[in-house]
Amino acid sequence: MGLTPQRARATLPSVAEQPTEWQNETEAAKPQNRFVRMGDQPFGLLPSGVRASVLTLAQMSVVYAVIEPGVSSAPHAHDHEQLGIVLEGEVDYTIAGETCRLKAGDGFFIPSNVVHSVVGIERAVTFEVFAPPRDDYSVLGPRVT
Repeated sequence: MGLTPQRARATLPSVAEQPTEWQNETEAAKPQNRFVRMGDQPFGLLPSGVRASVLTLAQMSVVYAVIEPGVSSAPHAHDHEQLGIVLEGEVDYTIAGETCRLKAGDGFFIPSNVVHSVVGIERAVTFEVFAPPRDDYSVLGPRVT
């Protein structure tokens, strides 16, 4: 018995239309609180020139980033663990002195306080998670918890 593909795509509310606080911790989430189209959310510009849409939850920040060719972040480190996957395009990530070209489907993990940077090779889209949440990114999108 196989799965039947869904033919219709649900219309999802923007994060701005969703409640920002739970009624209580045990209340079951309503379906509209669990889905978001990251590409439809507002984008902001990080200091590196990367365009990003950010959702901040209680325990993590989720970043949908667009990295144009030639855009790069300076080597830096932060207390947050970071992991991500390249959804499209190519980037060079340098983590702890090791550089790797990542393409669509490739992922990376950066432990806390490890120096890293990124350079856009061709227009790339990444999906990244930071834990704990990046309060400095919270201005780039809504808090959804």
